[in-house]
Order: sequence, then structure tokens, then C-alpha cells
Amino acid sequence: MDRDRDRDRSSSRQIKRPKTSSSSESTRQHSSSSSSIRDAKVEEKPVVHDDEKPLPVNKKEIFEKITAYEYEEARTMDPAKAVELYHTILEKFEENAAEVFAMKHGHGSNDPQRKLLLRMEGLNYLASLRTINRLLKFRLKIVKDEQQAKRKQVDSEHLLLQNLLYEATNLQNQVAAVQDYKGMDEKIDLIPVDQFYKDAPEKVAKPEVTESNPHRLRIARLEYEFIQRQHLTDECARLEKEKEIIGKKIEDKQVKIDSVRPLLNKVLEATLPLQDFFGLDISAKKIRNDIARHLPSPLYVLFVQSEAYQESAEGKHRFIIRIGGDVEAAKELVVAQEEVEDESDSERNLDADAEISERRILRKRSSIGMSLDDNRKRTFQKHPLWIEWIVKWKGSESLTIQFYYLIKLKIVTVKSRVHRDTTDGTTSTSISGNSDNVLIELFPNDYGQESPNPANNFIFNKFGISSFSTYLKETGKPYVWAQKICGLEFPELGGMSGEGCEVKSKMDVSCRNIEGTLKQIRKRLVSQSKLWSQMKALETRNIQIPSAAKDFFPQKNSTTFVSWEAIDYETYRANKYTKQLIVSEGVSFKDMFYKAVLQRGRAKMTALVSIKMDFPAVAPVFCIQLDMDGELRNGASDGPIRDIEREINVHAPEEFAEWSDVLISLQLHRLMMCCDIILETDFTLGEAVGPSEFIREKLVLRTTVGRNLRRPFQFVNQGGGYFTQRI
Repeated sequence: MDRDRDRDRSSSRQIKRPKTSSSSESTRQHSSSSSSIRDAKVEEKPVVHDDEKPLPVNKKEIFEKITAYEYEEARTMDPAKAVELYHTILEKFEENAAEVFAMKHGHGSNDPQRKLLLRMEGLNYLASLRTINRLLKFRLKIVKDEQQAKRKQVDSEHLLLQNLLYEATNLQNQVAAVQDYKGMDEKIDLIPVDQFYKDAPEKVAKPEVTESNPHRLRIARLEYEFIQRQHLTDECARLEKEKEIIGKKIEDKQVKIDSVRPLLNKVLEATLPLQDFFGLDISAKKIRNDIARHLPSPLYVLFVQSEAYQESAEGKHRFIIRIGGDVEAAKELVVAQEEVEDESDSERNLDADAEISERRILRKRSSIGMSLDDNRKRTFQKHPLWIEWIVKWKGSESLTIQFYYLIKLKIVTVKSRVHRDTTDGTTSTSISGNSDNVLIELFPNDYGQESPNPANNFIFNKFGISSFSTYLKETGKPYVWAQKICGLEFPELGGMSGEGCEVKSKMDVSCRNIEGTLKQIRKRLVSQSKLWSQMKALETRNIQIPSAAKDFFPQKNSTTFVSWEAIDYETYRANKYTKQLIVSEGVSFKDMFYKAVLQRGRAKMTALVSIKMDFPAVAPVFCIQLDMDGELRNGASDGPIRDIEREINVHAPEEFAEWSDVLISLQLHRLMMCCDIILETDFTLGEAVGPSEFIREKLVLRTTVGRNLRRPFQFVNQGGGYFTQRI
């Protein structure tokens, strides 16, 4: 910096002539452009000749004034305008440098005065850029200092508030315990004394005695209350009789209304010949059958078997079959396929003809010339028609399943979505937002991630398709059970010849599997519906406990249930204490994930829950972490936390097997109980620091047992209830 200052001073001494008008104009423009931030630079010193002595300067005082000025400028400046001015000056500096570069290479004017002027302007621009940069850094430091000061103040006041709330809570509990004590007669809400003397008869009130004797006044008021209740009992009996009379009238009217129903049914039966005469049902069925003829063979097999099953179980199940898609496109596809087959036959018969051979070569070249993306699209091309199942369950809940046929791959794929109407009138599509997962592993090891047709691997290798799973969102999932109910079986069935035998074989395969598949779908839909109801209750912090299961829990838990929310797989795996479950494949991306938060005082317990799609056949898995003033404890490094996870994930599902529909609520309630035990026993063993805010509320026989210092997480409902270690 001293060399630069000496070089600038020497260069200023070399300037003898005054600045030209162009340099003055450029300087004025630059000063006007930087006026928005009031650049706090010290004015340039005048040129000092050798025969003159410089005036004495107090550098420290000037430095302090400049620093204070720049500090104030940084506080009041507009950052947006400063950045805009920075870019403007930078552009001018680039233009200046470009002109100097051009002059040095002989492309511009070679005027020395112009060169000196450009050099001074460049130095001026550079100084302005450094000033703006310095002011912005000043402002950033000011903002950070203010933020840090506010944060310290908030933390201090928050800590003070927590201490005051803690003291206030203790005082309120002590006052409430004293005030809540009441005798048996105090539980009766008596009328005020003034109203008692006003309404009560004189033989009951006895004002000459009760006004001077509070005890006799209390007895008189209780006697009057007894008389009033007798009157109310008589009035209630009278109203009950009136209610019975009105109910009898309602029943009579209901009988008359019910007697009208058979008459209406007879009227409807009488109109059946008229419906047959106009052919309403027959035409609708004929139209649907005409459309079904254009279905591909596997979907046609599915359509026939689905209708047969619907007719056989129509009164028992709510099951709807539809055909969707573009019929005209299906007809055109059939015509195109027939033309291709005819051309292939003619080419085989007239292979010696040069014209036919040339046409075949041209067609092959055109197909080879197609891009790789076009070939991949043709590989996963769907048939224009598809089959749709609608499986309904209790009220408005239903599952829609669409079956597609991939022409080139010759397999059937499935897309699904769940529909259910909520209490507020809106429609929810799934429990976790991913409806396609509801059919995953409907049968063991059937995930629908890969093509069940082994022949497809040759096609994938030809077009460089690494995995079929990357196209599942577009095509749907090729479950094995979907192939079976459509009459497809890989490897292909043998032992029969001819088209009729092949269709018959497909019909047999479909008939053997369609009923079992629908039963599995209904079973999955029932379990998903119950799970959805349980999730909605937990979102409102409502833990449902069956009355018969209350013997497994103490009457009161001090730990509170704070929140329940859904999370995704990436959020789940981002937590370090879930790594062991992911590595051991205890959880996977196909599961549903939720986050539960429990709290007691300054202790916060977080439970990450993974739920399989075949719940409740497989119990949910809880992964737990306890946060105590920033000190994190989880199953990876803490023995008591591992014991809690074992209690929730292993012992709880075994004990609550008969209440599997609300298993998650029971596991959460057990987790709250275990949280109380570990917090209360931590302070007893001296493993926790800070004030002992967790008062012992649970009866514990022994705090620890064994070499591993096991905690008493098992509740025994005897003699008021106590806790002990599990054997």
C-alpha cells in the first residue's frame, strides 16, 4: 500500500498541465453517478512543489472521521442502489480498460494526454468500486452485530420466562390442590342466599333462625335444594310420558311409509316389459360388448372374467367394471397390424421379386433411421383401450385400478388411486400421497418394479434401456398377479395347440386367480381405510385407546403428545440414527413414513415411524431420539433408548395383537409411558444434569437391574400399578 501511495504521489507530481475539458466532463459524470451513496473519500491533496512545505496533518483524527463517516454511510445506504451503481461503474471501468488496451496495441489514438486521462479515470473507477465494496461490508457487519445483540436479548428473556413459568406452575399446582378440596355437600351447586330467601317458603327458609346461624342456613338451603329436585324429577317423568306418546306417533307414520315401499317396487316391476320393449339395457350391454371386441386378448380375458365374477357376487360386493380409451384409435391399430401382417406374408411369398425386396429394405432402413427416443416410446406404447376396476368399501371410499396392455412388451401394467371423502367435503386420494403404493406386495415379493416377461430383456438391451423401473410412472406397474388375472403366465403355457386352446388356457389362468386377487385387494383396502382413520385421529393429537387395553397403561402420563406429521423417505434417511434400519433393510422407500414428537418439560422425544403397506400384518417400526438441552440420545449409542425401541417394536405388537387396528396409537401411548420412566430414573441415577424438574410420579420397584442396568419399562396393573424390569 505504501508503494501504491508513493507511485500515485509521484504520478501526480508529473502532471504539469491542467486537465482538458473532456476529462473534467468525465469526472463530473462519475461524481454524479456515485452521489447516491455519498462516497466518503478524502479530497485529493494539491500538488506540492519542491519549494513549498506541506501543512501539518493529524492522520489519526482524519482516519477516525473517515471511519465514522463511512460507518454512518453504511447504516443509511440502500444496498440495491449500491449494487446497481457498482455494476454501472464496473461497466465503465471495463470500457476504460478496453480503450487503453486498444491504444496500447495501436488500434486507437496515441495521444499521451488521452492515455493519462484514461489512466486517472480508471484509478478513479477502481477507487469507487473499492469504496462501495467497503461500505457494503460495513453494512453486513452492522446487520450481523444487530442480529447477534437481538438474539442474545431474546435468549436471555426466553430463559427468564421459562424460569418464571416454572415457578408459576408450581405455585398454581399448590394453590389448586388446596382450593380443590371439597366436602360432599360442597359439590352441590346451591342457589344464592338472596334468591333463597326470595323463592323458598317461610317454613323452609326460617329467616329468624338462619340469618344469625350459618350452619342452620346451610341446612335450610340443602333442604330447599332437595325439594326443588323432587319437583324436577316429577317434571322429568311427565316429559318422558309425552316423549313416549310422540315416539308412538312417529312409529305409526314410519309403518305407513314402509308400507308404500312394496307398492313402489311393484310399480318398478311393472315397467320391466316396457324397458325390455325399448331395449334399454340390451343396447347398453351390446355397445359395451362391441367395444370389448377391440380389446387386446389379455384385457378381453380380464373383461369377460370380471363380468362373470360381478354377476356371481353382485349382491355381496360393490364392484364396477368399465372400458376406457379411444375406440377409433383401437380400430385403426387393428387395421395397421393387419396391413403389416399382409405385407409380411406377401414378402415371404414373393421374396424373389426385386421390387418387393427393395421395398422391404427401404422400410427396414426407415425404422433403423428412427431416433433412440422414438424407438423407446414405441417400446412402451400402450393399447388405446384399457380396463378400469372400481372396488368400493364402506360409504364413499373406493379404489380405482386401471389395467393397460403394452403392445410391444406384451405385458399388462396397473395404475391405482384411492378415493375417500373427508368430513369437510374434500376428497383425499391416499394416506401418504402415493396411491400407486397401495398394491405393492399384494402377494409376497410382488413389487411390480420389473417386467415379468423374460423376452423383454432382449428388447431393453437393443435400445439401451437399463431398467424398466424408470418408466413406471408413465406405464404403470407390471405386477405378477395382474398378468395372471389377464390370462398371461411366464413362461408361456404349453401342451396345447391352436388359437382356441390358447384362449381357453388364458381363461383358465384368469379364472383361477381373479377371485383371490380381488379378495386380497379388498383386504388391503380395508386395512388401508382403518390406517387412514387412525392417521387422521393422530393428526388431531387424538390417541385412541380401547377400554379393554387400558389395563396395560397407568392412569396418567406426564409426557404430552405434541404432533404427528407425514414425512418422505429422504427426510427419514437424513437422520443418522435411522442408518442401521436402512442398512439392514428393515425399512425401504416403499414404506410410509411419519414423525411423532413427544415432550415433557425441557425434554423432547422424536420418533420416526415407518409403516409397511401390508399393515397391520407387519407392525410399524419406531426409531427414537431424546433431546435434552441439545444433548442427543438415540439407539445407536444409548442402552436405555435401545430398550425403549425394543419395548415399542417387539413387545408392544405381541401384547396388543388383538387390537391391531389401533396398534400405532397403543405404541405411542406406550412410548409416552417409557419416556416418563427414563426421565424420572435418569435424575435418580444422576445421569442427567440441571434442575430436577421431573418429579417421581411412577412407582418403581428397582431403578436398574442386571449388568446392562435395564430400566423398569414393564407396567404391572396390581395394587394401583407399578413398574418393573421385563424378564
